[in-house]
This record gives sequence, structure tokens and C-alpha cells, in this order.
Amino acid sequence: MFLLEDWLRERGASTNQVLASIGTLSKSDAVIAYCSAMDGLGTAKSDLDVYVLCDKVPTAGDTGFFNERLGTITQRTTIESLVLDVEFWPWSATEAVIKHLRPNDLTLSEVEMSFLARLLSGACLWGDQECENLRELIHAANMTDYAVNYYLLLSNSDLEDALAFFDEGDYRSALYPATNAFYYAMGANNAKNGISIFKTKWITKIFLENGSKRFIQAYHDAIIHPLHQDNIGERVESLIRFAQDLNSASVSAFDYEE
Repeated sequence: MFLLEDWLRERGASTNQVLASIGTLSKSDAVIAYCSAMDGLGTAKSDLDVYVLCDKVPTAGDTGFFNERLGTITQRTTIESLVLDVEFWPWSATEAVIKHLRPNDLTLSEVEMSFLARLLSGACLWGDQECENLRELIHAANMTDYAVNYYLLLSNSDLEDALAFFDEGDYRSALYPATNAFYYAMGANNAKNGISIFKTKWITKIFLENGSKRFIQAYHDAIIHPLHQDNIGERVESLIRFAQDLNSASVSAFDYEE
């Protein structure tokens, strides 16, 4: 079982130091800390992401970054060898993001989806009741189905392009969208298996550690063999077939609509 306090201690830090680095907190605030190790990912040098949900965010200052669209402030600080990325989110912006968490909406950005997923996975450092209420809202919105449909949309969109090029015999042009469809299909399958992590760099690792043996073998057949001039068409066909089969297996309870 992952314990944040133990992980912080190994980095020469503590939860009290993390909270002290944020500044003054009110009773209505919530603080959730997340690191990739909570999901069995990342490295020993991974940063700690700290999400502060509050009524009013502080000013960006000289070292902060202001996201005008979301109204958030991100500040970077350190505790010994640990790097902290502290994001201040207004409650109003957080609630607005959750309202869009509908499988037939699919308008949220990767940043917003990662934010919600990390609120679920992270450790609550401040405002236990606020954290609990927040997580109930996210669970009620059904992130799993949203994640499945999100990746299906991306995969099927690239599949259309890949098939169009493939049917014309333009295998070089088909290779890029076919590869994208291939990876997004794995993202949909990961989500269907209950792992909604919206960082594309982790898609392959999660799939290979949690996917079915049949599809893992299909992955090896499609991607492991060396690519050269004479087998581009075969590679594209394998990628397309893999994405189509995996997407069919990953269709959520909601109808997929592009």
C-alpha cells in the first residue's frame, strides 16, 4: 500500500512541510497531493503535484503561471530534493470542469481530465469533508465512461484518416494516423479496465501491465518487428486491425458518437 508520508520522508520532506509551503489555508479549502507512484508509475525523481482548491486563488507573482482560461495559478517550489508543482484552482472552475464530465460531451482538455483523475487518486492533506464531497461528485459523473469515449473518439478519428490513405495505397501517409489510432485504442482499453490516467506517455506501460494476453500478443505482432521499406503496408494493416479490434472490445455503456 502506498503511503505518501513514507514517500515524502524518503525525499527529505513531510506533509506538514508541503502544507506550510502553500501558505494560509481556510476551512473551506481542500488540498490534494498526487505523485505518479500512487498509480505505480513515475520514477524516484518524480515531482509532487499539489492541488489547492479555494474560493480565491493568490496572485501569480514572479514565479507563478496564470492560466487565463481556467483561472488557475501554478507555482513551483522545492523542499530539499523534492520539487512541488502547486496548482491553485478556484472552486467555481473545479465545479465547472466536473459538470462537463459527461460521456457525450468530450470537450475537456487533457489538463482538466488529468486534474480530475488526480483528485481521485491523490492524498487529501487538508479539508477531509471537502475532499470527500468533491470525490463523490466526480464518481457520480462516471469518469470511466468519459475516458473510454474520449480515447475512442481520438482513435476512430485517426483510423478514418489511416484507412483513407491505406485504401489509396499511400502507406507512408497512413503510418502516422494508424500509429496514433493504435495508441489511443490502448488508452480506451486502459480506461475500460478502470485505469483513467490522462497522460499519453503512460499508455503503453499501463496496457502491457494490465491488458489481456490476446491483445498484448497483438501489440507485439503489430509493433515489435522492425519496420523497413518493404513492410510498411503490412505494418499499417496490423496497426489498423489492432485499433479496430481493441476499440470494439472497449466500447462503453454509452453509444459512441463522433
